[in-house]
Amino acid sequence: MATTATITIASADISGDGLALTQQATLRKAGTTAEIEMTTGLARKIITGNTVGTFVPLILSSDLATNAVNKVGPAAKVYIANKSEDVTEFVNINIGTSSGQEIGKLYAGDWCFFPWTQTDANADILVDCSVTTGITLEYMVVHEVSQLNNGINL
Repeated sequence: MATTATITIASADISGDGLALTQQATLRKAGTTAEIEMTTGLARKIITGNTVGTFVPLILSSDLATNAVNKVGPAAKVYIANKSEDVTEFVNINIGTSSGQEIGKLYAGDWCFFPWTQTDANADILVDCSVTTGITLEYMVVHEVSQLNNGINL
C-alpha cells in the first residue's frame, strides 16, 4: 500500500480569483522508487517548564542513523502540529543548534510537514515555546530506517 501525503489549499478570497490547489506525493526511499515503509508512530509531547528563548530537543537525528555506505541520511519526512487552542501561543522550530536553521513558527492549530536529512549531530529538531506553562505538540517521522526500536512498519 502506498504511503502518500496530500495537501489541499482552498480559498474564495485569498486573491482576486478563487484558489483551489491540491498536491499529492508518494513518500519514497532516498534515490529509489521504493516507498517508505516505517514511522516512529504518532506521538504527543507537552513542552513545559522551559525558559522562553531556550530550545529543547523534540526529535534527535541520532534516532535515525545515517547510511554507512552512502554517508547520507536516509529519506525522512517530519510532521509537527501545535495542538494549543490559545491563538497567542506558538512554538519556534529549529534544525541543528539553538542558533541553527529556523524552520518557522507554528501558532495554535498550525502544522508543518517537511523533508529531513539527518546527516550529523547538528540535524536535531529543536523547539522553543512562547510560554512556560506548556504547549502540546503532536509529531511523527516517516522514514526508511528499519533498525529503529521504535519503528512501526506501515
